[in-house]
Amino acid sequence: MERDIPSAQPATPRRKIPPSTVEGRVFEKGTVNGQPTAFQRKLVAARDRATTLKVTKSVEGPTAQNLETIRQWQKHYRKVFPEYTFYFESIPEDIKGRFSRQIASLGAVCLIPI
Repeated sequence: MERDIPSAQPATPRRKIPPSTVEGRVFEKGTVNGQPTAFQRKLVAARDRATTLKVTKSVEGPTAQNLETIRQWQKHYRKVFPEYTFYFESIPEDIKGRFSRQIASLGAVCLIPI
């Protein structure tokens, strides 16, 4: 009784198919009657849409209306900021000192509880 021993010669290498081609074949695989199903059409459409869409970031400068809104906001808060009172609790001393100087320079009141 002999066993099948693999030959010493290497097997013929298989032809490699690029992954995109394999993916396309999966999505476009037909049925018996040759018409793709609705699901297959959706898969193909999603694949095609994913390859054609590019995300672009719109980098536009500030518009005149946007700048005016910012200026109004700044004017309003510069006016009301001196009426604010800030309380610092459970904050390290170095941070309290730095923030209280900045707040005082803008005209608001800093109260540090004892």
